[in-house]
Amino acid sequence: MRAGLKAIGPRNGRLVAALVSASVLACQDVAQSDAGAELGSDAADRSDAVDTPPGEGSEPDAVVEERRCNGREDLCGRTFDEVVLAGTHNSMSNESDGFFAPNQHRTLRSQLEAGVRAMLIDTYRDDEGLALCHGSCFLGRTDAIAELGAIDAFLDANPHEVMAFIFEDHIEMADSVALLEASGLAARALTPPPPGQPWPTVEEMIDSGARVLLTHESGTAGPDWFPAAWSVFVDTPYSFERPEDFSCAVNRGAADRPLRLLNHWISDPLPRPENAAVVNVSDVLLPRARECWDAWGAPPTIVAVDFEDLGDLTSVVDALNDEVAE
Repeated sequence: MRAGLKAIGPRNGRLVAALVSASVLACQDVAQSDAGAELGSDAADRSDAVDTPPGEGSEPDAVVEERRCNGREDLCGRTFDEVVLAGTHNSMSNESDGFFAPNQHRTLRSQLEAGVRAMLIDTYRDDEGLALCHGSCFLGRTDAIAELGAIDAFLDANPHEVMAFIFEDHIEMADSVALLEASGLAARALTPPPPGQPWPTVEEMIDSGARVLLTHESGTAGPDWFPAAWSVFVDTPYSFERPEDFSCAVNRGAADRPLRLLNHWISDPLPRPENAAVVNVSDVLLPRARECWDAWGAPPTIVAVDFEDLGDLTSVVDALNDEVAE
């Protein structure tokens, strides 16, 4: 533009001035237009950045899923004593870990992945240290800290699950406490409420971090978070040779205990998968659970079986949880 103005010459000064003035105004208009466009773009960007409340012209970015507790939404609001858990008898005594005359086929970890949320476990001390054995560590053994630590790792990876344990403790209380602390389970322990007081809901257990009930059979005094099993549980007999022998009679613990253990397996005298395949099916297990529910006036807290992979344990537990809600 400046080269063009020199060629016009002085005689056309007025024309030059007019042209310069027009050019300046045109440049200002363009600049204002560009600035306005940028301002409009910035305003649009800011408008996009403002979250519009759901129901006011926009859809939420994501739908918040309901929390599931032990795999079900409806269990979250129930107190712990209103929930039915799938359990295993002599959980550590399994074929996969090489136990003689095992009660289960699968490892503790595999049982957890299959839906087991209650375990009856025996603890011992031998020359190698703290162990999970059954009867004798010569007949099968796993390292207690490692195995319980694997359970703790499962719970860490599955933060909306709650569990219960009954330990047949053949070790000193100090060893039991040390074992549970070393494994990580003690840090998750639920201290039962005083008699007559309500149990926390499953959701409250999850939110507080106290989502594992740890109990022991020896009755030796221990921490509040590791009570004697029969101070909170009542159970059925467990020495049944035939399905016809099943009973809901009170065995250990008093009839008014807040939690209930249904022992459901056949021993003749050793555990056999063939028996489990018969008594773990829904047509046998569910009617017996209902019978004991009627006898107790409350549902079982733990339904414990041998060879949990045979039959219908988890579907029966689901059916019982459905019936609790009715």
